[in-house]
Amino acid sequence: MGKMEIYENESFSGNRCLADKKDVTIRNCTFDGSSGGENALLRSSRLVVENVLIDQKGVFWNSSKLKITTAEFAKRAEMALWYSDHLNVSDASIDCDKVLRECSHIDLNKCGIVSNEFGWFNSFINVMNTKVEGDYFMLKSENMAFRNTSATGSSAYQYVKNATFENCKIIGDNMFWHAENVLIKDCEIKGDSIGWFSDRILMINCRISGRNPFCNCKNLQMSGCTIVGTGIAFENSEVEADLEGSLESIVNPAAGVIKVPEVKEVVMDSKNPRCRIQTLTENY
Repeated sequence: MGKMEIYENESFSGNRCLADKKDVTIRNCTFDGSSGGENALLRSSRLVVENVLIDQKGVFWNSSKLKITTAEFAKRAEMALWYSDHLNVSDASIDCDKVLRECSHIDLNKCGIVSNEFGWFNSFINVMNTKVEGDYFMLKSENMAFRNTSATGSSAYQYVKNATFENCKIIGDNMFWHAENVLIKDCEIKGDSIGWFSDRILMINCRISGRNPFCNCKNLQMSGCTIVGTGIAFENSEVEADLEGSLESIVNPAAGVIKVPEVKEVVMDSKNPRCRIQTLTENY
C-alpha cells in the first residue's frame, strides 16, 4: 500500500473524475450530479470516505475495499454501489433507489435507508442496527445476517438463500417468497402471504401477524411462535410447528405435525391427511 492521498472540502462533478484511485481518503466532500456527471470513483480501491454528500449516479462502480462513514446518499445517487466488494458502510443516510447490486462482503451498520430495489443479487452481507423502507429489499441475495434491523415495504427478502434474522422487525406483504435455508429468531413479522413457496425456514420465538401465511412451503419448522389474524394458514405446506396462542384457521396442510393450544377452524379435504394437528382438546 502506498502513501494515502487525501481530498478534503472539495466538490466533484465530472464523469469518472476520480476513476481508478487507490489508497485515498475523501473527507467533507461533495459529489454533484446536477450537470450529468457519473461514476466519479469507478474502479477505485482502498478508500476511506468520511462525511460526504453523494448526489451523483453510480459513484462507486467496480470498486473494492471501501470504508464509508457518515455519508449522505441523496436522490441522484441511485445505483451508487454496484459490482463492488468488501464494503463497510456505517452511519449513512441513503435516500435513493437501486443502491446496492451484485456486490459481495458487505457490512452495513447504523444506516437509515429509504430505497426501492435495494440490495439485489448480493452475497456475504451483515446488517446491524439499521432501518429500511422500500419495496423488493434484498432480492435474490444470499449468505446474509441481520440483527436489530427493521424493514418496511412489499416483497422483502424474496428468493434469498442462507440467511439469519435476529431481533428484527419486518413489515410488508409477500416477504420471504421462495426463500431457502433461513433462520428467523426473536423477530416480529407483519404482512399478508408470508413465506410462500419457501424451503427450509426455521422460526423460533417469533410474533407473526397477517393473512394467509406459509402456503406451499417445504420443510417449514416453527417453535415457540405466535400467529394472529391469519385467515388461511399452512395450505399445501410441509410443516413441523409447536405454536403458542390461538390460530384462526388451518387449511389443507400437506404433511407434518402442527401443535397449537387452540385453532378455531380446521379444513382437511383429504380423506387420508398426511399432516396431524394437535390442540389441547382435539386431534385432527
